[in-house]
Amino acid sequence: MDRPHACGDLWSEVLGKSVGYLGDDLDGPEMQMRQTHPAWFAYELRQMLARFQADGAVANEKALADLEGLLGRVPRSYRVFAVERAHEWLTPSE
Repeated sequence: MDRPHACGDLWSEVLGKSVGYLGDDLDGPEMQMRQTHPAWFAYELRQMLARFQADGAVANEKALADLEGLLGRVPRSYRVFAVERAHEWLTPSE
């Protein structure tokens, strides 16, 4: 599975507009983040994103069980999360 493009495809579907993957380069985002956040934060975020790019963000069974214990419920799928956020973002507030 092409994870980056699959995420863009999912968000395109739930938002009803094109969402594309901007690539793997993390230099630009880190430099942009440093303009509004501490350098250590920009660096740490870059490291986290690099790890996601390399390994994905898939939990093993133990991590899922631990998370379920913390949440008190079964974790949502990424698709369910995206649908919920899209609904929230696209619904006019009163």
